[in-house]
Amino acid sequence: MFGCCCVDEKPADYVELQMDTAFPEGKSKKEAPAVSGTFDITLERIPGTYFGIDLSSAGKACVVTSVTSDGLIAEWNSKSGPETKVQKYDRLYAVNGVNSEKSKEVLDTLKGTHNKMVLTFQRAICHEVKVRCGLGSLGMHLKDGPHFLLVLGLEEGVVKEYNKTVGPELQIVQSDRIIGVDGYEGSGASLLEKVRGAGPEVSLKVLAWR
Repeated sequence: MFGCCCVDEKPADYVELQMDTAFPEGKSKKEAPAVSGTFDITLERIPGTYFGIDLSSAGKACVVTSVTSDGLIAEWNSKSGPETKVQKYDRLYAVNGVNSEKSKEVLDTLKGTHNKMVLTFQRAICHEVKVRCGLGSLGMHLKDGPHFLLVLGLEEGVVKEYNKTVGPELQIVQSDRIIGVDGYEGSGASLLEKVRGAGPEVSLKVLAWR
């Protein structure tokens, strides 16, 4: 076993929510800047309809964890091509052009939005990262979520050194999610134990939105 990570004791800002409930009023946020890999969908939410989507809000990313077989999202998907279908691990980036650096605020905006709306999603980059740790530390501050590890930040260590060798799209940075460790996928608590107990080389499956 090696010194692998720092587990932040402060509560992480993540929320697991099934979007078929009643919606309180939300707040207005800033206009969303342009980012790569995004697409827009147009919905109309009226009484008696629901989104039919599960969202997980953590750090900067409000992420789709599943899409039901019915609901507004499923209806949109049935009429759309692959490039604009909402799918697992897409990030809800903006609601009617409004974005926030805090994913829970994006979620709150969605809750308070009715009638016609434009939702902007961003495709995830999913990649495997293999790092050799030896006796060193990974240097990651991690927090276990329901089915992932949230990267809260980095300090000096193996991951920072790895980041120097790859482009931005393959780096591990704050608000990325680790969804697999050495081929294992499961609860955040189990993933954290896998990281803590990993050998001199560890393989991480990382979700990122750039």
